[in-house]
Amino acid sequence: MLIGANNIGKTSIFEAIHLWKMCYDLNLKKDKSGFYANSHNLPFRDMEFIRVYNDMDLFPVGCAKKDATMHITLDIEYQEITYSLGFSISKVTTIDNAYLQVEYINATEFKNFETMVASLGKKLDTFLTVNESRPVANIIVKEPYMYKAQVMDKIAKGKGYEVLRNKLRENTADVELHINNVLQSSYHITEVDRDNKQYISMQVDGKNILSFGSGFLQLAEIFSSVEYLGSEIGILLIDEPDSHLHLKIQKRLIDEFRTFNNMQLFIITHNDRFLECVSENEILFLDDTTKANGTITSLSAGCKGIVMENLGGCLRQLERLRFASRLILVEGTGDLDFFSNICPKYETWANVSAPGNVFVKMDGIDTLNGKLISYARALKGIIPSTCEWLIIRDTDCVPLNRKTAAGNDDKKNVDTSNAPISVVFQEGYGIESTFLSDPNKFARLITNYYELDVAEEGNVSTEISRLTSVFACNVKDITNSLHTNWKKHFERQIKARSGRVYNDLKPEDVLTLITPTTIQYIMTKDIMNIFLQNLHSFISSNYPMIAKPALTSQSIFSFYYSWLTGLNDMFDAHKLLLAQIYS
Repeated sequence: MLIGANNIGKTSIFEAIHLWKMCYDLNLKKDKSGFYANSHNLPFRDMEFIRVYNDMDLFPVGCAKKDATMHITLDIEYQEITYSLGFSISKVTTIDNAYLQVEYINATEFKNFETMVASLGKKLDTFLTVNESRPVANIIVKEPYMYKAQVMDKIAKGKGYEVLRNKLRENTADVELHINNVLQSSYHITEVDRDNKQYISMQVDGKNILSFGSGFLQLAEIFSSVEYLGSEIGILLIDEPDSHLHLKIQKRLIDEFRTFNNMQLFIITHNDRFLECVSENEILFLDDTTKANGTITSLSAGCKGIVMENLGGCLRQLERLRFASRLILVEGTGDLDFFSNICPKYETWANVSAPGNVFVKMDGIDTLNGKLISYARALKGIIPSTCEWLIIRDTDCVPLNRKTAAGNDDKKNVDTSNAPISVVFQEGYGIESTFLSDPNKFARLITNYYELDVAEEGNVSTEISRLTSVFACNVKDITNSLHTNWKKHFERQIKARSGRVYNDLKPEDVLTLITPTTIQYIMTKDIMNIFLQNLHSFISSNYPMIAKPALTSQSIFSFYYSWLTGLNDMFDAHKLLLAQIYS
């Protein structure tokens, strides 16, 4: 998948492949069995379909005529052997718009490729094909019968829709199968009025193909070209195949594409739903940075989410990123929901606003440093160079005395164009455990939830204090189930993380710093649920008239939002985060 902003150069990549194929075809001998020993030059008149008005349009802006040279190489891997077929293309300095000089970069590579194709009993022109399908809204009304060479020429120039009927009549059953697989239907394509030797007439289920919608026609155009070419290996260039297709059909289209085991597909899309169907290593992201570096690579692990949410189709979010003054990265959906609910309240009560704040979720931080490096690359050229970065992460199993070192590891080598980057830790294992960072306010919250009299808050506070002491003791006892529960999370964290903080980290490195006042730092979601259930049992035993269900690490947030009446109710841990977000 090729993705990126408009006018960034996605279509230019397609045109570069076309230019390479023009050089390839131009240098085939007449019998198509080999390449000319001396390369042939490329007439400029043949290049109109790749958007060049003058021959200098092919070269960088400001380039002098004497320096106007480019290299285009296509690496072809066949039967585990790679053939690097490259051309050097340069402008003729003495005359404009007449022809371009073409030379082999390495003639030996072409000879090796030629020998391999001949050993298979194939011809070079049909062994490798390039086909482009562009968004198609209609087809021509009258399509004449054409010879195969004429059809192939149309396909090569990205005008396959002009010869759709010619292609269909040759491979009707195969095209029908592909279309029906994608649309989950049973269309039947037939050629009628065969005695008319001038124009082809095709019907689909008894209706003229001309009357069918853009989605059907685009599928017919793509699959008819693939089947018509029938090459040993092929390159299929598809521009926005999702433009006329319903969301439900798009995944089936990708699945059908995957059945072409002899095809290399390049697909341009702006659709985030379409990206859901592919993995990160199948997505090529083109931006100003990658253009400047001259290399486009697939997305790094963990980077797909940010591209889908912010670049794939959500234009409003993309515009916000363009004007962001602070980029706030949080771990996941739970953190994003928390700030979505708490920020409007804080803005009202603290009388602050920050329209330049943009929140983005990272979907976990097992490889946080790698993700941040990928995000910095993906967002460069989109967010302003002055945009500050604020990463809000869970403490997880980072020992309290190593948080600074862990934060420095997280942001190491992350290129934010000299804009400030900060890593802030939750005051707890995760956002849900921050409620235990302030036992007094937590007691007030619990008292209110169970609708107890204010006078009972002292009893609730005493029980919370008792439980924190018990939990702080039990989590260090290797024979206790609480320790076993916590250690399971610890081992998962250590296995998934990298960095000097986690090197040779032992459970005791974390647990020796846990006391009743720091108990929140071992409160995973599971352990927080156990704590809340124990607290519920105490209240049920002492206040039997109470019929409230036990709170959970999830439901506590909903009650917290409804309970808040002002800044004084907010937990200090939350106000500290918000103060940094709105500073």
